[in-house]
Amino acid sequence: MPIVKTLKYKIAGVVIVMGVLGYAAFYLYSNSVGVLVSNAQTCLDAGDLNCARENLNRVLDKNPNHLDALFMLAKIDFQTGNHQTLEPVLRKVLGIQPDLTEARQMLATLLLSKCRFDDTEKELADLRQAGAFSSKQQGQLALVKAGQMVSATQPLTLIDEVSTNIEGALSGDANQPDAHLANAILQIQMGDGAEALTEAQLAQQAMGENFMTQWAIGRARFIQEDLANAQIAFERADTLRRSDRNLRPPGAWVRELFLNQGLVLIEQGRLEEAQRTLDIAIENDPTAVRPALALVNLFLIQAGVGSGSIISQENSQRFYKRAIDELKQKPELLQSDPVYRYQLALIQIYIRGFQEAMDILEALTQEDPPYLQAFQELGNLKNNQANYRGAAEAFKAVVEKNKQDLVAAYNYGTLMVRIQEIEEAREFLRQVVAGKPSWLQARLNLALSYRMSGMYADASAAYQRILDQSANNMNALIGLGLVAFTQGDLETARENFERARENHPERSQPYFYLGQVELEVGRTAEAQSMFEKCLSIEPENEFAILSLVEIQFRKGSWEQAKEPLNLILENPNARLTVIAQNALALVSLMTGDEEEAQESLERLSENASDVEPYLKSAIETNQALLQLRKKEYDKAIDRAQQIVNLIPNDADSYYNLGTFQLEAGRYSEALLSLRRAIELDPNHVDAQFNLAVAQSALNRWDDTLSILSRLGKVGDAPLELIQSLADAYLGADDPQAALDILEPAIENRGGNVQLQTLRVKALIGVGKSAEAARLSQDLIATYPQDADVQCARGMAAFLSGDVKGGETSMRRALQIRTEDPNLKLNLATLLIAKGDYDEFEEAEKLLDEVQKQNLFLEEVANQRAFLAARRSDYETARVYLKRSLQKNSKQPKIETLLNQWEGL
Repeated sequence: MPIVKTLKYKIAGVVIVMGVLGYAAFYLYSNSVGVLVSNAQTCLDAGDLNCARENLNRVLDKNPNHLDALFMLAKIDFQTGNHQTLEPVLRKVLGIQPDLTEARQMLATLLLSKCRFDDTEKELADLRQAGAFSSKQQGQLALVKAGQMVSATQPLTLIDEVSTNIEGALSGDANQPDAHLANAILQIQMGDGAEALTEAQLAQQAMGENFMTQWAIGRARFIQEDLANAQIAFERADTLRRSDRNLRPPGAWVRELFLNQGLVLIEQGRLEEAQRTLDIAIENDPTAVRPALALVNLFLIQAGVGSGSIISQENSQRFYKRAIDELKQKPELLQSDPVYRYQLALIQIYIRGFQEAMDILEALTQEDPPYLQAFQELGNLKNNQANYRGAAEAFKAVVEKNKQDLVAAYNYGTLMVRIQEIEEAREFLRQVVAGKPSWLQARLNLALSYRMSGMYADASAAYQRILDQSANNMNALIGLGLVAFTQGDLETARENFERARENHPERSQPYFYLGQVELEVGRTAEAQSMFEKCLSIEPENEFAILSLVEIQFRKGSWEQAKEPLNLILENPNARLTVIAQNALALVSLMTGDEEEAQESLERLSENASDVEPYLKSAIETNQALLQLRKKEYDKAIDRAQQIVNLIPNDADSYYNLGTFQLEAGRYSEALLSLRRAIELDPNHVDAQFNLAVAQSALNRWDDTLSILSRLGKVGDAPLELIQSLADAYLGADDPQAALDILEPAIENRGGNVQLQTLRVKALIGVGKSAEAARLSQDLIATYPQDADVQCARGMAAFLSGDVKGGETSMRRALQIRTEDPNLKLNLATLLIAKGDYDEFEEAEKLLDEVQKQNLFLEEVANQRAFLAARRSDYETARVYLKRSLQKNSKQPKIETLLNQWEGL
């Protein structure tokens, strides 16, 4: 198999993100906390939580109000998810030291996770007053307001406040999970199921599955009419709710859960279950009218769809009467307040009575005063029906009634872009910016709206207008460069960064971004020069220091990376110490000090939940690499998959995942991961190389050769490319071509064990089994623990007549790599060719194991055919040969053999 290239150690992305977000320092304990607290910390460092708890409990036995012990215990419970007694401990800590912001932040996070929105809001207010209010807290506040919006009588009155907090949080941290979840709830209220689902899934990827994410996913899928998956999400949300006795969602949340679940059941025709579920919704919020109205509409549905496929016409009339009776008992239900008629329109939408819903909503918009929320839903309904102009008019009416509704203005502008009325779109999007000039995210959204429509020139113009007013504005120049950089136009990006440097030679930022451009195109010497110039202006610029570290990583100069990393760690004012510690752990790992690496990574992982996603992913990547070094493949792959979930649009994350999967022999999975990496970054050479490895492992030799031939010429290719090409030629049944590139490489550059092993296989392919056997015997003497050498020796020995020696080597290869499907297939092939009836059952079992992995299917079919022929069952043999040709028709030898066996 071709060599697998090493992982991608890219920290520039982390650096850039952290440059925007900053990184909060952790609370440091006093050195005077005493021996027991010190022992507890030692236990924590060793990962022994029980030991830490024991020491802390001893401290608290002596002094129940010992602040450090209480807080350490709280942090342990918080990190391990032991929330049963966490709140009183945190409140006790804050009672002793009210200004301990980390404890209050932890308490706010805990309360929010339990859906206690009002209590969370109080803690966030205290944090804001204390000046400890970052994008994380703003995201939490956005989720609080979104949570309260679910319970509000007029939820749309909270839209502005929710939107402002979402935008503020995401402008500081684009991956802030609470803000994404808040936006999901907001989009649910706005009726945008697709956007709500995307946002809820982003939140779940970052924070893990919980009641709120599943609640939002269920409602989003319901809006999209994905009823089966909506029901799964609702059931999961209810399971999570019931499994946590401390979870206290407001009654409106539980009501909405069972209300929507009931409506799903209605859509699925499970009407009796729907009625029971709606009854539960009413029990959780007896004063709410929506479940009662839903129950009325259940009767209407049972009546109205009776002529269809659910029940008979007779039962239809019966349920219709029940609906009428219910309405007569509550005549005020639809007449006393437009909200009830509005809800009736929504239920009509749920049951696909779109025209009825449209009529109700249109009537509500004509009332005096008009029901404002009806415009919103009317816009959503028309948008879902692809009536974009009608939807735009509805959103415009909202803006005309409430000029402060920036969300409606944005929706209107976006729809105008969609119907190609760009001038109108621009006017309204500018109003969004004008409504809040200091709102950076609004300005970026304006540029984004242009880019979403493919209007890249207009996106650049948003920055250019700033430059028209202030020609030397450095931030605008850099912003303009970043727009080009994002589109892959590195020359334009370079021009704008150069312009920023020319106008601001005394500032460090232009040099830093110029270095990023040079690094992106692989000009490491020029990049290094720019970063050094940046540091000459700003010596403690940690981003530039880490960029220099990245250059050392790319060179493989691990020891040389230690000095700049220590510069950061020795700086008491450094903000990127966690990044530096993680990079230093990687240095330890790559220089062979796995014990030091593991200790460092364990310390970092204890606090991984408190860092932003890109930094957390870097820590997790190093943990995965350590597991890979220990051959803990499943653990490494699971961790790499978590990283992909954390930052789903990062090419390097998919590349690392694919590389781990290759190492573990999961070739089909690796194929998907590496293709995704290339989709995200078409110029990712390492991903292309490893894609060729995956293709070759699956016997897709034409694809392998195609990829490798694009990566370089054999004459000046690195040894790994020569190795991969030779392996591909062997797979394509052209052993002479493999020899033609292997022998000059071995002669001119010195043959490593991989090249020599491939030469053995090539010699076998051209019929020189005796020479192959002699060469493989020499290799075995030097590399007895190399599975590929043992496998090659096995094939060569068997074909040269040493059947016993061949089988011994083949079995030894499989002992070294017990789960390798290729080795299993080779041993099965040898046993079948050997012809010993007592070993046919073992061969068949090996073929079954390979087939379960969905690998080498045509070759497995061929070997099953040969096995059947050995048993004189030519009818079965012909079936397997035909099956093999169906999977791969380009097998002339198999076609010939099938013709020969037709008469047997």
